[in-house]
Amino acid sequence: MESKITQHSAKPRISAKNASIATVLVGPQKDRFHIHKDLLTHYSPFFRAALSGNFKEAEEHTVTLPEECPKTFEYFVHWLYNQRLPDEDDATEFHEQWSSPTDDGEMKTGSLIHLYVLCDKYSIPQLKIAATNELFDHVHRSTEPTNLPEPEHVEFAFSQLDEKSGLCRFLVDMYCFWGDMEQWDALRDAEFPKPFLFKVLSQYSTVACGGPQYPEAGIFVCKYHEHKTGREQHDCSRTSWG
Repeated sequence: MESKITQHSAKPRISAKNASIATVLVGPQKDRFHIHKDLLTHYSPFFRAALSGNFKEAEEHTVTLPEECPKTFEYFVHWLYNQRLPDEDDATEFHEQWSSPTDDGEMKTGSLIHLYVLCDKYSIPQLKIAATNELFDHVHRSTEPTNLPEPEHVEFAFSQLDEKSGLCRFLVDMYCFWGDMEQWDALRDAEFPKPFLFKVLSQYSTVACGGPQYPEAGIFVCKYHEHKTGREQHDCSRTSWG
């Protein structure tokens, strides 16, 4: 279940006749996504600002995102209309670009990390929390004890986000809490970002020197949600150990 997030207003009535449609051009090839404007602006202050006022984007009902990945943006559009992340009930081609049953979950991990970064960049807090929860559940329920995000995904997150972001802190805690000698030995020659390694070493040192320990019950996923208010945190459905 997702955390409750205070929205800009009541949910938009996208079934209304003559609804306004916005166009988002994504990636270097300018892939076109046609989305109900009220739906897009309801969940994202970024798009709300871009598609209002006297901006060119508002006049043309078009926003261009040349640096974004169309696949990742499609996950966002899918969530807008379905209020859930992709799963096996979706079109086969769509689900296969989100997750693979043959790679120990690594494709889905990468999809979630890229989606989180998109949400952070364009201010989509509710989906960012949903991605955090799903990433936690995905890693936590894995049948592989060492199934952690690959170095390339850690590198991407640390290159795009503030080191204090919920995802970066979560990645550090994943490796500290779930990582084992087998995992680290297999990654002996991997190139992790230096800030990530520094934080992992710092965390290990803190624990070794008698500082705060990881609780035996598990990691508290709500601490990575970046709630803006105490009320949001109080209402969060994931305020339990998992």
